Amino acid sequence: TLRWKLRLDHHLDRFLRGGTPEPVRWILRLGLAQCRLLDRVPPHAAVHLSVELAGRRHGRGASGLVNAVLRRAIEAPWSDPEGDDPESLSVRFSHPKWLVSRWLGRHGIEATRAMLEAGSRDPEAWVRVRRGATDLPWDPAAETASLREGFFRRLSIGRERVLSSDAFRRGDVSFQDPSSGACALALSGFLRPGMVVADVCTAPGGKLACLRDHGDLEGTHALAFDLSASRQLRTLDGFRRLSLPALVAAADATRPPIRPSSLDAVLVDAPCSNLGVLSRRPEARWR
Repeated sequence: TLRWKLRLDHHLDRFLRGGTPEPVRWILRLGLAQCRLLDRVPPHAAVHLSVELAGRRHGRGASGLVNAVLRRAIEAPWSDPEGDDPESLSVRFSHPKWLVSRWLGRHGIEATRAMLEAGSRDPEAWVRVRRGATDLPWDPAAETASLREGFFRRLSIGRERVLSSDAFRRGDVSFQDPSSGACALALSGFLRPGMVVADVCTAPGGKLACLRDHGDLEGTHALAFDLSASRQLRTLDGFRRLSLPALVAAADATRPPIRPSSLDAVLVDAPCSNLGVLSRRPEARWR
């Protein structure tokens, strides 16, 4: 529903007058998404649940509105605008108009279409597999692709099966997109025993874990810094589960608590706009 919010609004607005409270709009979006974008929920069940939720949260007036609007929206033709202008693309791919306009100006229509399609796609489930790990919780037929000689694998099985497996509890398998691991693996082959490496944008620790699982941290001294103390608690928990030895600290990378010239390598995966991972973080486009 977050991903397709603008597209859902386009179809709902025909049946709404101004002034509909935002919480009621979200109930309408949820109901329409179940009917139009999913195939597991019968329309009558989606309408019934939406009406019940509206009544419980906002009273009889809201439940009547939701009932009337949803029934009309479900019965009406589902047609998206077809043009390649910013407004049509924005609605069809459910991205903010300002962002679509910027991309068209900078990259042209073909590249913009490709980025919009990528941002609208359901995210693929990739896992990182520790080198030499065996007894994995899937058969080879569940792998739909692999990268770096099987270090990253794309799976067709559900996340729950991986999360409940012994391999995940041992730390042999972790969820990580190859694009996230690529930054860390830029150091692969450079690190040697005795070197000191600092990840200065650590939390929640996936990049150092990636280097360790790839076999690149053997004998090195790893420092894990991040500005957020609360997120570093997650880093600590993850490193303990993976038995990954590292010094973890809340620290500002612009004023790192280290002596000059004391590091052999610095890993910086700087906090970014999230524009490259909108499929995985659909809420980011609305911020």
